[in-house]
Amino acid sequence: MTLPRTPLLVLALMGSSLVASPVAGALASVPAQQPPSGAAPTASVGELELAAALLHRGPEGLELLLARLPGGAGSARGRLLASFAWGVSGERAKAAELGKGLEKAENLDAAELRWLAAALHAAAPNGALGTPPERVRIAEASATREAAPVALAMQLALQAGDARAALAAGQFKRAALALSDLIQADLQAAWPNDAGSLRRWSADLARAQAAQRWNPRGDWPSFEVEVRAGEGLQQVRKRAVDARTGLKLCTGLIERCNGIDKVVRVGQKLRIPTDPVSLVVDLDARWLLFLFGDEVAAAYEVAIGRPGFDTTPGRYEVGKLEEMPMWFPEGREPVPYGDPRNPLGTRWIGWVPLEGGKQGLGFHGTNEPDTVGSAASDGCVRLHNAEVEELYRIVPRGTPILVR
Repeated sequence: MTLPRTPLLVLALMGSSLVASPVAGALASVPAQQPPSGAAPTASVGELELAAALLHRGPEGLELLLARLPGGAGSARGRLLASFAWGVSGERAKAAELGKGLEKAENLDAAELRWLAAALHAAAPNGALGTPPERVRIAEASATREAAPVALAMQLALQAGDARAALAAGQFKRAALALSDLIQADLQAAWPNDAGSLRRWSADLARAQAAQRWNPRGDWPSFEVEVRAGEGLQQVRKRAVDARTGLKLCTGLIERCNGIDKVVRVGQKLRIPTDPVSLVVDLDARWLLFLFGDEVAAAYEVAIGRPGFDTTPGRYEVGKLEEMPMWFPEGREPVPYGDPRNPLGTRWIGWVPLEGGKQGLGFHGTNEPDTVGSAASDGCVRLHNAEVEELYRIVPRGTPILVR
């Protein structure tokens, strides 16, 4: 599969407005060079474990793994990683103490040293936010993400911290972009996904996007359509689609972006989003992303096909949408909506296969909410009923779907 393009993160966190420390100051001067061996570290199982612990478990969860490093937790690398973990968790004094003298240590990875420096600079005076970092995304080449997973995890941990701080400060666009990139990069990283982290980031994303992408006063690309006499949302949608070739739009998406519920008035100016809408299903993580362009606007935990009925990877597009759907099991009688044998819940969003896809699949709700997050379906993708109803409202027919 093609991975999103990833610019290198510039350490804009290290501007003059940020708190300085002697350790961070020394580490900031470390040149951006390759480790002494001239090759990036191999992504062994241990490296992936370290990366996952750094991003998902925090300093306490990292301790046992550091003891397994050559030289143990007291080694230069053990101290570096522990210092970083405490730094991003807010324990600056402890982080600085562990990091003393690391700028003089030999055989430490230059990228890891620079991310440690960024962690020790990450908070501005009086709790204010510093300069926003460049957006962090995963590299195109799988060799890059597999060669240095710990450095990538450090990068993403800093992004997670920036997202938390931005959300707390009411900087919703900054938080939304940070969380969008964080979720996408974590889903495509080489380490195993962590459902707890994804749930937390998805909930924070929902808070940020409620004030950003799903807010008519948010900062997002759009054009305006003024409601004319005798028009409803269907007529507004038709004029918008006629005005922009290739625009995929439904009335529910106009409603959600403008904070309205069906009723419009003459002269009202409605914002129409211009970024293309798409959906991504990540089978390993069992997560669904709703995107505007390359920005995640909503993220949902899902259930996928059980063994022997696996959800088929490929490219699809949104087809038939149905409320209170009847279930048509293969080779059996149809099961009406409301029958306890009907597993489809309250909504059905069918998929039209394009490349490598399979007929008969779709998104739907469930009468077994405890199965969400597992491999439990006959191949379709299940969501909680409230979430499939939300998705049903905002997804236009013809929206591209990538199942990977």
